[in-house]
Order: sequence, then C-alpha cells, then structure tokens
Amino acid sequence: RTMDFSEDGAILQAADTVRELLFWDVVSGKQIHNAASVRDVAWHSWTCGLGWPVRGVFNGSGGKAVDTEVHAVCRSRSRDLVVSGGSSGSVGGLHNYIKLFRYPCIDRATPALYGGHAASVTDIVFMASDDQIVSVGGSDSTVFVWNVTR
Repeated sequence: RTMDFSEDGAILQAADTVRELLFWDVVSGKQIHNAASVRDVAWHSWTCGLGWPVRGVFNGSGGKAVDTEVHAVCRSRSRDLVVSGGSSGSVGGLHNYIKLFRYPCIDRATPALYGGHAASVTDIVFMASDDQIVSVGGSDSTVFVWNVTR
C-alpha cells in the first residue's frame, strides 16, 4: 500500500522495494522518468515512505536517521501529521513502534514514539476523522487503535 494518486487523478506515484519513487501518467499508462516534472503535484494521499515531505520518517528520538525499516506511512487527511510503522529495531527503548510526526516531515524531525506491537508494524492508517490511527502487526496478528490527541 505505497501508491498515491494526484489530487486530479492524473498521476500515480509508488515506492518500489529498492527505495525508488516512481511516477506514471494514469491515462497513457506510461512511466514518467523526469521526477522534476511532478515535483509540484498535489497528492490526494501520501502513503509512500519516500519523497520530500517524508524525508524524516526514518528518524529516531534524537531527530537523526536510525537503522530500522519503515514498512508503512500515512499522512493525515488534514495534512498536518504523518505516521509511520516500523520494524523490530530499537528506537528510544521501544521495539515495533509507530512514529508520529508533523507533516511535512523534515530531515531533522523528531517523532513521538509509541510501542506495543510484538512484531513489526506492517500497515498503518489514519481513520477518516484523523482522530484515530489503526496499526497492524505482522506475525503477532494484532490490530491497535490509537487515539490522536492534539
């Protein structure tokens, strides 16, 4: 679930397994190879873990990138928060955590960290009202519902 459409539905972006952000023209089905040509596109959602507005999702509690995997990203509908779900690496003493950031998530962004899953967080999403987040664990088969308090 790392695909997003532009607000007008004309362009699709997706992140691949080798950490490339790819773009396609929806009508023609052709890949857009010049990323600069889509740099100002407004995106309806943001679930890709790559791109300028989510540069900091790999950061830990010190605002520096840590050696962990980010499996899922979701921007709030209000476009002021972004949440990510991670692997079993330890960040701030937590394992299998979710990280909540302000959006856009800059290079030195420091997340609020929340732990609880016994396995990697494999998916994460804001509910329609942005007042709750749902995270899904991998091999622990858990679903957590988190309240968002601003």
